[in-house]
Amino acid sequence: LSWVYVVDTAAHANAPEGSQRAVALVITVGGMLVFSFLVSILTDNLASLMAALKEGKDQMVLRDHTVLLGWSELVVPLIEEIAEANASEGGGTVVILSQMDKEAVESEITMRLRGKLQGTEVKCRHGAPFVMQQLELVSVRTARSAVVLSDSNRSPDEADKDALRIVLCLRAMEIAAHGSPAQVDAMDPGGASPS
Repeated sequence: LSWVYVVDTAAHANAPEGSQRAVALVITVGGMLVFSFLVSILTDNLASLMAALKEGKDQMVLRDHTVLLGWSELVVPLIEEIAEANASEGGGTVVILSQMDKEAVESEITMRLRGKLQGTEVKCRHGAPFVMQQLELVSVRTARSAVVLSDSNRSPDEADKDALRIVLCLRAMEIAAHGSPAQVDAMDPGGASPS
């Protein structure tokens, strides 16, 4: 009977007059408080899960995709070339892992590449490309290739240092795609790819 008082807010109205009705009212109010507390916990957890998804902090399960590590002005033309190369296969997937805000990267890609992706899907994740856990989030181990981009907004020495950290992290992870080493290209801020 007390469970009925907890879940049904009007059940105490049928209780006999006196102390039993007062106890039923207290149980009903307590049930309403417990229920609202549980709903608030559920709402907070759901909101934090949705925020994490929006920020791009969830694990990606991909295979044979291209991973772009870092952000520079070369990203958009590079994605355009990758999309053109993948067009004969019906498109592919490109994942960008950079320290820039995920929403800013997505809006830049959408604005500059609208209608040019030819079936290629671009996914963005926010994180440090020189941290192994962040690289695992973009499934870099199963990627077809990884491209390390130097940040053109930084000094060449700083950009090279970050690119070297990313390459060393990839080497430490023994990156392999289907048993063979993944292709890793480091590009300097001037746009030339070292040989």
